[in-house]
Amino acid sequence: MKNGLAQEQLKHEIKYYVAEDGKLFWNKKLPAYIRISSNPTDSGLLMKSEVTKQYTNPYYFDTEGKNKIRSRWATDQESKKTIQPKIEVIWEVYVDGIAPLSKLNYQESSRYFDGTNTFLGSNLLLDITSNDYNSGVEQVYYSLNGENYKPVTQQIKTDSEGEQVLKYYAVDNVGNIEKVKEKKFILDLTPPKTYYNITGISDGEIIALSTKIYLSAEDSLVGVAKTFYRIDDGKDIIYRKGTRIPLSNLKDGEHKLYVYSIDKVNNK
Repeated sequence: MKNGLAQEQLKHEIKYYVAEDGKLFWNKKLPAYIRISSNPTDSGLLMKSEVTKQYTNPYYFDTEGKNKIRSRWATDQESKKTIQPKIEVIWEVYVDGIAPLSKLNYQESSRYFDGTNTFLGSNLLLDITSNDYNSGVEQVYYSLNGENYKPVTQQIKTDSEGEQVLKYYAVDNVGNIEKVKEKKFILDLTPPKTYYNITGISDGEIIALSTKIYLSAEDSLVGVAKTFYRIDDGKDIIYRKGTRIPLSNLKDGEHKLYVYSIDKVNNK
């Protein structure tokens, strides 16, 4: 399915998240209710504000990053007396309303851009990385050529030649969802074909030194980059289009002509 129409983006819950170090991360869109209790297991009593009750129950955090719920002076837990010098009691909440940012890298493959299309060659690995500077990335998802979204667990391989449509996004630990990104590229896995044309005196594989040999090459996708030829054990020589391969310096007898082409993403 290469119509570029991926399945719908997955649903992700807006939530809070407690990191391994105990930090509390809160989605900025999530309502907050504050309760007070005299013991750690009791559900407690919902706090109500006398002065700003129109902004509570629910309350929404307005500031990205570190927020503080604070009380006046700390007291010693044994004596119940105010600590000296006086310090405030602070409960930290880290608010996150910004989605992760993902990036696609092409690994292990040659790349060519013709001004309109991106062409990629053999051994392609698609590497999607994502960063989130607050609660952290929970998961990256991708869809290739209209398939259902699935989690990225390693570099993505594809061996389907032709146009590819990759869509991807990330979600962070409190449910902020990145806008879907889309990349289109053409995967070219097939090397060019090289042809020769003999003009002059020839009889099967026997030719005169005056005979002219011309080369041509074609590639169905990205296009031919270079064509090479080699005679016997000589070195590879770049063929210039429209020119003939020089034979006049060869001695009579058996010789071997080797030809090949490479395309613009190094298929050979």
